[in-house]
Amino acid sequence: MFSPIRRIALSLLLPVVFAGAAQAQGHPPYRPHIGAHLSYNFKAEEFGIGPQFYVPVARHFELYPSFDYYFVDNGSLWQLNGDLKYKSRDVHTWFYLGAGVAISRASFGGFHNTDVGANVLGGLETLIGQKVHPYLEGRLTFRDNTVFQMAAGLNITIY
Repeated sequence: MFSPIRRIALSLLLPVVFAGAAQAQGHPPYRPHIGAHLSYNFKAEEFGIGPQFYVPVARHFELYPSFDYYFVDNGSLWQLNGDLKYKSRDVHTWFYLGAGVAISRASFGGFHNTDVGANVLGGLETLIGQKVHPYLEGRLTFRDNTVFQMAAGLNITIY
């Protein structure tokens, strides 16, 4: 059913996911979070909003899907991101770096364009109380038109 390469990849990935799930049952930084952000796309010169979610998969690593919808005139622009973050943990402040894939779609008039690119990101997240995590992030997306965006938002511990 699965090719040998897929079997090897699954056998290497599943222990990491289960180790992350076990670790996620520990302290609040290792639990899943959901949030929202406000962003600015410097290429389009437009503001956007979007949700994000992250779930720990290992001690310092998190899966980090997010979505950005930009408020452009006469059309639409959005980007879907699937990233992996590495967080250096301190007591209440974490620096993080990450990378992943981006799928963006621009529509203006009768023109439609979908691009796939690679993300590189970095940010700072802190803790207010037990469940609220404000953050500031920069993201560079490499595709046909390289794009830089800044985002600020809040993450909330799910449980």
